[in-house]
Amino acid sequence: MVRLIGKNKSVLKSAGSVSAGNKSVNNLLALFEGLATAGSITGVWNMNELYNSVLNSDWIADQTATTARAQSGGTMTLNSVSLGSYDYTYVGGNENITSFSNGNYFTSTADSRSALVYIDGDLTIASGQTFIPSNRKLFTAIYVKGNLAVNGTISMSSRGANHSPAGSPLSSGNIKLIADGTYSSVPNPQIPSSGGSGGAASAEAQSNDDKAGNAGSAGSAGGTGGGGGGGAGVGGANPAGYNGRAKGGAGAAGTSFSGGPGGGGAVDLTGGPLDSNTTGLGGESNGGAGGAASPGPSHYSAEGGAGNPGGQGKDADGNQPAANGNDGTGGILIIYVEGNYSGSGAVEASGRNNYGEGGSTGGGSVSIFVKGTDGGPTPTAAGGTTANTEVIDGAIGGNGGAGTARKMAYT
Repeated sequence: MVRLIGKNKSVLKSAGSVSAGNKSVNNLLALFEGLATAGSITGVWNMNELYNSVLNSDWIADQTATTARAQSGGTMTLNSVSLGSYDYTYVGGNENITSFSNGNYFTSTADSRSALVYIDGDLTIASGQTFIPSNRKLFTAIYVKGNLAVNGTISMSSRGANHSPAGSPLSSGNIKLIADGTYSSVPNPQIPSSGGSGGAASAEAQSNDDKAGNAGSAGSAGGTGGGGGGGAGVGGANPAGYNGRAKGGAGAAGTSFSGGPGGGGAVDLTGGPLDSNTTGLGGESNGGAGGAASPGPSHYSAEGGAGNPGGQGKDADGNQPAANGNDGTGGILIIYVEGNYSGSGAVEASGRNNYGEGGSTGGGSVSIFVKGTDGGPTPTAAGGTTANTEVIDGAIGGNGGAGTARKMAYT
C-alpha cells in the first residue's frame, strides 16, 4: 500500500469520469448506471487527514466526475432495439433549481435525440420552476443518485417528437426501462412502440346533423394516447337549405416517442358531393403534423388538428393560413430516484389542447422509479381537450386519449 510522508496526499485521490459514446445495453437504467464511474481514494490516512477531507467535502463520495452540461452523446440501443441518438448532462453534486435555464440541461436539437440528465447527488425543483426542454425530444430521462424533491414542475407536456418523414425520421421501438421483473405490480416496465389508436374519422355531417370528432384511445402499459379526430359541421341548426356534406379527419396513433396528433376539422354549407374539399385530413403518423382542415370555401371557418406542427386551418372566406391547430403532442418522461422522492409540485406529460373542429393530441407517458421513500407528486399524462369555441354547434373536435402515468418501487 502506498504511504506518503510529508507530501500532499491529493495525488491519491482519483476523480470519477463520464463515459458517453455509443451505448448498447439491456435497459435504460443500466445505461445510466454505466454512464458515470465513481472516483476513488487509496493509501494510508490518519484520522486528522480523514476528518479534514470530510470537512472540506473532499472524501470518497465527493470524488465525482466533472460536471458536463448539454453534451452530445452517441447512439442508443436498448435490448437490441435502436432508439436513435442521445444528448446528456452530468452534474457532479447536488442541484437546486431556483431559476431554470434550458441550456444547462438540454441541447437545441429537436426531434432526433433523447435527453439524459444524471444528477450525482440530490435534485430539488423549486416552487414556480418548470423543468422542461425548449425543443421536442424523443424522450427525456432523469437519474437522481440522491433524493428528488419536486416543489415546482417536471414536464414533457407538448414535447413529443416529430419522427415522421418531415421530422427525424426515426422508427419507434420498445423502450425497455429496467431489468425484467415486476415493479409495484407492473411486469417488465417499458414504453411500447405503439400507443393508443387515434380517433376514427367522423361520421358524415349533413344539414341539421353536425358530427363531433371521435376521441383518441388511451395508452396502456406505458403507452401514449391517440389523437382525437376532427369534427364536421354543415350549418348546425340552420335551415334545411344548407345541404352541404362534410367529414372530419382521423386522429393518429401514439408511439413510444409521441402522443398521437389530432385530425383536421371539416365544414360545408351548400356544396355538392362529399369530396376532398369538404373532408378534413387525418393527423400524420409518428408524431407528425395535425390534420389539415377541409380546404373548400364555406361560410364557416374550420380548424386544423393539433400536432407537430398544428394542421393547416381555413377561415370563413377561404383564405389561408387561418385557424391552424395548436402545436405539440404529449412527450415521454422517465425518472429514476435512488433516494427519497418528495415534494408538492407536479410531474406531467400532457397532450396539446385544441379548439373548434380540430382534434387534440394524445397524452404522453410518465414512469417514475423510486428506491427510497415515495412521498412525491403523482404523475399525470392527460390527453389534450378541445375547447368549444369557433365551432359549428356540435361539430367539436375529439379529445386526445390519456397516456400512461405511474410510479414504481425498485431495489
